[in-house]
Amino acid sequence: MAELNKRKVVIKILLTFMLVLLGSYVLYFEIGKDRNETPAVERIFDFDPEDVRGIVVKRQEVLLSFKKTSDQWAMVRPVESKANKKRVEGLLSVFNYGIVRKIDERPSDYGQYGLDRPEIEFSVKVGDDNAPMTLFIGSDNPTKISCYARIKDDPVVLLIGGAYKTELMRDLKFFQSS
Repeated sequence: MAELNKRKVVIKILLTFMLVLLGSYVLYFEIGKDRNETPAVERIFDFDPEDVRGIVVKRQEVLLSFKKTSDQWAMVRPVESKANKKRVEGLLSVFNYGIVRKIDERPSDYGQYGLDRPEIEFSVKVGDDNAPMTLFIGSDNPTKISCYARIKDDPVVLLIGGAYKTELMRDLKFFQSS
């Protein structure tokens, strides 16, 4: 009976010690962190939206092209017309979502991601003398909440949010100024 009580005491001491260790960990590592700290978003392209001078969206049989002059956006293709500034700039806001994660650093077959014939080609021209930055968007991943993409001249396959496709699939009338 005395030995059973000794075991109970030892178990209580061990459990108390483990509880103190766990509590110390939480206090030191979790509570000590800045609660307002947000994780950094890995961006696809790093640019200031104010510096964008042109946008081109190619998908299936559709080519939408926008050009910025002064502070106003104009649609250049498929028709020439004034464009809705907020909606065109909304296209650029999708880049705030960033990359979900890198899927394949050196793919042997872009076809498995739908990137051999991308569904969407999205180009952004920043400044007057720079070459456009282009993002190819392929198939949806199996969960249908994200899709595969890659940056022109970069072999890495990325997983990006489905919001990219949603915004880039909008029709011509959506972007025209009313």
